[in-house]
Amino acid sequence: MKCARFAPLLCAWALLAAWHDAIGQQPLQDPTRPPPSVAAREPAEKDVRTPVLQSIVIRRDRRVAIISGQEVVQGGKFGDAVVDKITETEVVLRSGTQRRVLQLYPDVNMSNKEPTTPPRRERERR
Repeated sequence: MKCARFAPLLCAWALLAAWHDAIGQQPLQDPTRPPPSVAAREPAEKDVRTPVLQSIVIRRDRRVAIISGQEVVQGGKFGDAVVDKITETEVVLRSGTQRRVLQLYPDVNMSNKEPTTPPRRERERR
């Protein structure tokens, strides 16, 4: 009669083993992988030669820009262009007679407007 007590446990173990084998046959899915409809799209064609200004470091004695992952100093070369000027927000590349301005934040329109302050409310008299 001792075997009868272990019969449910033995059945549960057998079901768990069968379930584990069935699951083990399927490859694991990456939860961060995009759905097949997104992954199947072709990436948009982009000119890989377009330089991208990624960072600017300005020190007292040196100005450095990171353009498309390459560190260049003012007066140095990036491809066939010379880094003509480095400011806080942009880099000017000169190639022969052509000038190209790379902006650190190309989508931000900066202005020198003074911030407006709301008018002060007069104190209420009681």
